[in-house]
Amino acid sequence: MKFAWILMFGLALSLGCSDDESTGTTGDRPICEFGERYSPITGTCMPISTPQNNTQGGGDPNNDENNQNNPDPNNASNNQTTNPNNPTETNNQTSPNNNEPDMGGDDMDIPDMPPLECGTGGVIGLACTPSGDVLAAADVTITGTDCATGQPFEMVVRTSADGTYEFADVPSGAHNLNISTGSFSGDSGVFVRAGEVTDLSSAVDKVCLDGAAVNIAVVGGAYDAVEDLVTGLNLTYDMKGDDNMDLTAARTFLTNANEMANYDIIFLNCGELYGRLGPLFPFQQDPRPQIVNNLRDFVNNGGSIYASDWAFPWVEMAFGDVLDMLGVEGDGNGSKMGFAPQTVTADVLTTDLQTILGRNTATIAFPHNPPAVVNTNWVVLEGVGPQTVNQIRADVQLCSTPSNCSTAGATQSAAPLLVTWKAPSGGTVVFTSFHNKRQATLNQDMELILRYLIFQL
Repeated sequence: MKFAWILMFGLALSLGCSDDESTGTTGDRPICEFGERYSPITGTCMPISTPQNNTQGGGDPNNDENNQNNPDPNNASNNQTTNPNNPTETNNQTSPNNNEPDMGGDDMDIPDMPPLECGTGGVIGLACTPSGDVLAAADVTITGTDCATGQPFEMVVRTSADGTYEFADVPSGAHNLNISTGSFSGDSGVFVRAGEVTDLSSAVDKVCLDGAAVNIAVVGGAYDAVEDLVTGLNLTYDMKGDDNMDLTAARTFLTNANEMANYDIIFLNCGELYGRLGPLFPFQQDPRPQIVNNLRDFVNNGGSIYASDWAFPWVEMAFGDVLDMLGVEGDGNGSKMGFAPQTVTADVLTTDLQTILGRNTATIAFPHNPPAVVNTNWVVLEGVGPQTVNQIRADVQLCSTPSNCSTAGATQSAAPLLVTWKAPSGGTVVFTSFHNKRQATLNQDMELILRYLIFQL
């Protein structure tokens, strides 16, 4: 009788653990022990832990949980695991059933190594922003060595509207996977087995952009606040003055090309900075020509600029025919003819934005509820330069006269509302006539568009 109870107890334990093991019925995939999971990144069994996105940086070096993923090579306890059958014996394998090479942590570049079986497999996955939201319209690249030829290979696909991507016929083995868009990127390893599909879609395995690797500066403006949107995307930034109380800081930053070069992206909020930086007296030096040259050099050296509405003079002066302003060129005051409030149904002209929105139109609002929200006399474009991409356009109402915007006047047909220009060196300039301040009237279309734009910079 005693023997029967022992037998039943052992059987119950066996059944209780069966749901936590991978059966490993295909290829040479290892059978994982209780408390472990198969990692498609390393191709090995890994301890089950709290999900962490595969991005570089952003961890607290004083946090023990982060240190577990970044072991100190000088600490022997990080490089060893205890053999449960012999407490005094240590080994370097994650699992006693794992006969494959140790490929390191998720954050390490995985070296090329001979796969257990040479062939091809697939990869599916989910790309995400630093905040964990889905990332559409990003490039996903797999690089490695083809096991059949011994030659390097590269494969590139684009993420869909829901952030998913898929590769077919990927050579088996350990490879590197990179997700990139604008100044942002995220890296991971991926292990492909012949005849299988490797899945990087789970909360543990999905690959997110590394926001900490991108340096962002924001110059404040009276009528916009892109920093609110940047914060919502889990990105950090440095404020560099504004067009009002901190005018000196804005001047100091924009006249210092070396300081600007420390950043990848500079946001210029809608405001009156251009006018207020002009000399008050004839004997004062005008800093604006130097700022214009610095902005031009910044973009030509690979940096990106996003200017909204009344920040347009910086784009107009630095980049010539990128914008075709309504009215007289130059300071562009004649183009401040946009009536508000108004909401328009705009044509979406680029494939990426159509994919993100799921249609070829977008609702763009120009709210006006002073003093909290000021949009009257917003800048109207009548066209774009030959190398500029017009992404969104709409028929818009103008003010009745430049000096009277309390009533609507004529209609400007097909006015560009969002334009982008890329320098030959890779830098990007983005301009929007509409604002990006987070407010009740920032509708879903506008938020999706602005989120997309930030990750294109």
